[in-house]
Amino acid sequence: MTETTRAIILAAGASTRMGRPKALLRVDGQTLLERAVEQARKAGAEPLVVLGADAERIRPHVGDIQVLVNPNWQSGMGTSIAWGISALSGQTERALIVAVDQPNVDAELLAELVDACDDTVDAAATRYANGVVGVPACFGRACFEALRALDADRGARDLLRSDEFEVAEVPTADAGVDVDTPEQWRAFQESQEA
Repeated sequence: MTETTRAIILAAGASTRMGRPKALLRVDGQTLLERAVEQARKAGAEPLVVLGADAERIRPHVGDIQVLVNPNWQSGMGTSIAWGISALSGQTERALIVAVDQPNVDAELLAELVDACDDTVDAAATRYANGVVGVPACFGRACFEALRALDADRGARDLLRSDEFEVAEVPTADAGVDVDTPEQWRAFQESQEA
């Protein structure tokens, strides 16, 4: 597989509100990390995983995928994105940013984002039902320098909202569901059973 599009799977956070690593929560026989990797590959993006907190505990569940451990993970998501972008080869044209705690994100949405991130725009981002634009998002090379400079907890959202880059929006009904707390995780599991 070429490295034209790489998926940077963010799994570095401490999962403080969940009380255990979100990357290792299981749905349909897979951890959320395994699911994110599988969906990225199905969308044609070779994944790399950024770990931080609980890296030793999570790493055995990664398999043969490139793993980076962000030494500054406590500083927030922006540093993990920057760490992942810095590891990309010169052949990489697009970076697909995927958060491990969004279990409704599937290969179809990721492929739509990659397709929308064409020569006419700088990036493509998910537009949730509430109108918020965020991850998953696909960034072209024109954004890489700005992504490498991220150093705060805000992630890439400010870039997606800025006038500096042309961003295509890909609407979705439920992909923006995060599972940050045990209550959100239970609600997600119940939605799967319904």
